[in-house]
Amino acid sequence: MSDTPYTEQEQCALAALLDTLIPASEDGRLPGAGSLGLAKPLAAKLPDLQPALAGGPGLEELSQEHPELLPGLVFQTYVHYYQHPQVQEALGLEGRPPHPLGYTLEDGDLGRLQAVRQRGRLYREV
Repeated sequence: MSDTPYTEQEQCALAALLDTLIPASEDGRLPGAGSLGLAKPLAAKLPDLQPALAGGPGLEELSQEHPELLPGLVFQTYVHYYQHPQVQEALGLEGRPPHPLGYTLEDGDLGRLQAVRQRGRLYREV
C-alpha cells in the first residue's frame, strides 16, 4: 500500500513543481528539489495539493480556497531540500545534527558587545 494518495503522474507533476521552486544550480553542483525524490514525502504531507496536480482547479484557485497551501508547500520543500544529504554535501556540510559534536565557529569581534555590557543587569536575582 502506498503511503501517499497521489498517483505516479501526480507525483511527477509535483516533482516538476518542486524543480520550479528550487531549480538545479547552473553549475550542476546543487540538484533541483524535484530530482531528489522529494515529491513522495511531500505528497504525504500535503494531500490538499492533489486536486491541482490531478488537473482539477489550478494552483491559483486552490491557493485562494486554501491560503495556507502554497506557503506550506514552499516551507516543506525548503525543509526537506536542505536536510537532504546530497544538498548538505554540496554545501560542504556534514550530514549530521549539530550536536553533540557541534560546529566550529569563527572568532568574531566581541568589542561590538561593549554597549550591551555597559548597560548592566536588566534583571534581579531571585
